[in-house]
Amino acid sequence: MLESVKTACVADKNAVCQRLQITGDSLAASHSRELCPQLLTLAETLCQLTCLYTLQPRNLSLGIPGLDQCSHLVFCFVSVGPRLGEAVGDFFQKKDYLEGFLLDHLGNEILFNASNQMNEIIAQRLYAQGMIHTSRYSPGEGNLGMEYQAVILEALQRLGEIPVQLNDHYMLSPEKSILYLIGAGEDICGGSIRHDCRRCDRLDCYFRSDFSEKEV
Repeated sequence: MLESVKTACVADKNAVCQRLQITGDSLAASHSRELCPQLLTLAETLCQLTCLYTLQPRNLSLGIPGLDQCSHLVFCFVSVGPRLGEAVGDFFQKKDYLEGFLLDHLGNEILFNASNQMNEIIAQRLYAQGMIHTSRYSPGEGNLGMEYQAVILEALQRLGEIPVQLNDHYMLSPEKSILYLIGAGEDICGGSIRHDCRRCDRLDCYFRSDFSEKEV
């Protein structure tokens, strides 16, 4: 069964400013903080959050002990839809670069917060079935290759329509969409359901949040 989870559109404006290394009392920093509230309102209007998952018996070997120990896999998809990305492109086309960067990163925040909200619900439902969950595993992180984008998407598409396209390079459209796996079972080594950027080896990740501050 394909499960749909309703999540809230939430973003931390301060975290976005830090991620963009906007700190201090410079004119750019002050202007950015003034723009954030109205851009967050715009982001909330544009977002079309879709959070889907399915729990299936594991019938493939992934070469990852944390997942191969599991009796089940949770195939997950989260997206904010296409409209926010289109608005970001419009800002850049008009050379409103600061507005575009801020809206772009607000979209990232909303995407990851929605994912975390869904993961918490998945964890509760697994617990109710007597199962433990692993950490989440995303294609392109650690030993899980990007080709598993297609594996996860196909597992979801067998159960219903998924509003995303995957190209030959395993990139998703809309861009602000993610696919990932969570392992589940009754007698496994559990892990945190929340993504921790500090434990991820993708140092150039677009969504990375373990940044250092620099005044602008």
